[in-house]
Amino acid sequence: MKKIALIFTLLFSAYSFADEITQKRIVDNIQMDAHGTYYFSSDEGWGAPGCPNAKYIFIRKHEVPASEAMLSLVLSSQAQNRTIYAKGNCTDPVHFQLNYIFQGPK
Repeated sequence: MKKIALIFTLLFSAYSFADEITQKRIVDNIQMDAHGTYYFSSDEGWGAPGCPNAKYIFIRKHEVPASEAMLSLVLSSQAQNRTIYAKGNCTDPVHFQLNYIFQGPK
């Protein structure tokens, strides 16, 4: 039983530290669905190692206390034609769930 618990612990701890970072991109489009999920798209794809062609990075408003601040950062970056990049995880080949966002230099 202890061996099984150890195996599960090792498997899940490796996954929790598996954050990836996207490439720096300009946000081409912003969408929001009825459930409060913000989608930020890049026509180039976000270039994360696990899903290099992911078109969308996203946050779920109800899961992220700072979601409004993150949206504000993306909107200001888009208005100033500045890049952003994100830290998070691929959820499938076209979606990347972010948990940290950065604004690129001018």
